Amino acid sequence: MFRLENAQISFSGFSLNSGLLEFEKGRIYCLTGPNGSGKSTLLKIIGLQLQPDSGSVSIEGRAVDYGKSEELLKNRRNISYMLQDSRLFYASVFDNAAYGLKIRGLGAAEIKEKVNKILKMLEIGHLASRSLKGLSGGEAQRVRLARNLVIDAPVYILDEPSAGLDTRGRELLAEILSSYNKEKGATIIFTSHHKEEAYRLSPEIISVIDGKVSPIPRENVFTGSAEKTGEKLYRFRNENISSIYFSSDHAIKDKVSIAIDPEEVILSLTNVHTSARNCLPGTVKNIKEIPSALQLTVTAGEDFTVLITKNSLEEMSLKENSPVYMLFKATAVKVIN
Repeated sequence: MFRLENAQISFSGFSLNSGLLEFEKGRIYCLTGPNGSGKSTLLKIIGLQLQPDSGSVSIEGRAVDYGKSEELLKNRRNISYMLQDSRLFYASVFDNAAYGLKIRGLGAAEIKEKVNKILKMLEIGHLASRSLKGLSGGEAQRVRLARNLVIDAPVYILDEPSAGLDTRGRELLAEILSSYNKEKGATIIFTSHHKEEAYRLSPEIISVIDGKVSPIPRENVFTGSAEKTGEKLYRFRNENISSIYFSSDHAIKDKVSIAIDPEEVILSLTNVHTSARNCLPGTVKNIKEIPSALQLTVTAGEDFTVLITKNSLEEMSLKENSPVYMLFKATAVKVIN
C-alpha cells in the first residue's frame, strides 16, 4: 500500500532516511525508538504531512505528486492521522470527537450515532456534554483518540496513542485497534515507547534510531499454553519448553504466544538464584557476529536468540556446545496475541 524508497528529510542538523520501507494493506505496524529518533518525522512522511527532500513515497504503486493539491488532499482524506499531543478545541467532548466527521460533510444524525458509539467504546460517554475544563490527562487523551477513531478510514496513523492512558485506557485502545484491523481490514501504523504494547499489538515492528530505519524481526517467539500461578503471574509451557514464567495485566486463557527480547536475556555458567524469575539450562548452538554485538543461538528445548558483548563471550570462554544458563525476568516475556 505505502512504499518509501530512500525518502530523506533534513532539518536543524538532523537527517532521516527511510531506506526501503513497505506497509501492506490490512496490517498493523509499530514504530519504536527513543525520543528524538525520528519516529514522528517518519510518521508525518508516511501520512503525507511532510514532503521528503529526496526519494519517493508511493501509494498503491503510484508515486505521490506533492504538486497536485487535489490528489494529495484525496490521499490524505483516506488517512485518519493523530498527531502526538494534538490540540483539543475549547468545546464539549462531543464536539471535539465530532470535528473530523463535520468537515467530511456527514449529517447530524449520523454524526451523533458515530460519536456516541466511539465515546462509549472508550468509556467516556458520560463526559459527552462536558467541556475540556476539569478533564484528567488520560480523559483528554481518550477524547483525542475518539476524534480520530470515529472516522471510518482505510488507514489510521497514530503518534503515541497510549501516552497518558492508564492500564484500562491502554486495554480499550488495543481492543479497538485490533477490531478495526480484523473487522474493517484497516491498516494501522502507530508509534510507542512501550515494548509490551508493540509486541502485543503489532506483528511488524520497525526501529527508528538517530534517523536510521530498520525492520526488527521477531525473535524468541513461542506458542503454547499458560496457567495462572499468582496475581498477574503465569506459567508458559509447550512440548519443548517445560516452564517460562511471565507477568501480564491482562487475563490469559490457555493458548498464548510469547516473545522474549534477546537483549533482556543474561547468560551465566552456573544456575544462580537472582531476582530473575526464569533460569533455563541450555547449550550454545551457534555464534554469529553482528554490528556492535554477538548473536548466540542457545538451544533449551527451543532455539533462543541471545545478544551479548565480545567481552562477555571471552570472559565466559563460550563456544559452540558450551553449556549455559539463560536468565531473564518475568517482565521480559511479552504476550503478543
